Amino acid sequence: MQRLATRAIWRAADEIGLGLSAVVLVSETGSTNSLALDYLKQGWPDGVCVLAVHQTRGRGRRGRTWFSGAGSGLCLSVGLQPSREELRQSSPTLAAALAVVRSLEELAPELPKVQLRWPNDLVFQGRKLCGVLAELQTPAHTGPQLVVGVGLNLAPLPEDVPEDVRQRATSVQELLGRPIDPNLFVARMIFNLALCRARPLETLAEARRRSETLGRRVRVRTPAGLIVGQAIDLGGLGSLIIETSEGRRALHAGELIEPLAHEVADEA
Repeated sequence: MQRLATRAIWRAADEIGLGLSAVVLVSETGSTNSLALDYLKQGWPDGVCVLAVHQTRGRGRRGRTWFSGAGSGLCLSVGLQPSREELRQSSPTLAAALAVVRSLEELAPELPKVQLRWPNDLVFQGRKLCGVLAELQTPAHTGPQLVVGVGLNLAPLPEDVPEDVRQRATSVQELLGRPIDPNLFVARMIFNLALCRARPLETLAEARRRSETLGRRVRVRTPAGLIVGQAIDLGGLGSLIIETSEGRRALHAGELIEPLAHEVADEA
């Protein structure tokens, strides 16, 4: 698999007309999200991209660990300084997820159908290909500071990753039968992220079309308890709209629980 290199990323960006603000590549870090946020606090520009060959304390949602075997995954975070209006109108998680899948399809048109699983995963036939984690801070002395982190499985996870995690995962190399150039992917992902941010209505419509979750009966664990119902829509800020026995609910946070065996059978 080709290695990440800042010069190759800048060259790829020039070829597609992308004006990068800053790219930082480190061999190892605890979390690219934390590093990108630090750069924003230091005054680095909107769009600073932080990449790591390996991260030791990658975060998933709800405090979970993101497993990223050295050499098998791409750990990427983009530091953004969105306006408050942008935050009221769009979902950075949806924008980043769509930027990933668009970029993969541009580099590999033969890519099988990858779908969005609410709230923040890209999956193929139920197996996780990519996770997105958006983290927002609103310091009193500055505008909002947003970091969008992407963990993409480029190659099969190594043997030292827990077996249950490997069984639920897939990778770009497994789907395509070949690797992709990570430098080309990074440039295109940043380009597509800018497009998705600028076009929130189009982004939402595409997210609906690509959703694995919509149209299914789901169970969602939320801070308020378990919610069960039919997933019928996505809201503008990435919320999941569910029709329950007690009426319609908009869920802004939660965790999808795998359906029971009899529920799967009922849907078949």
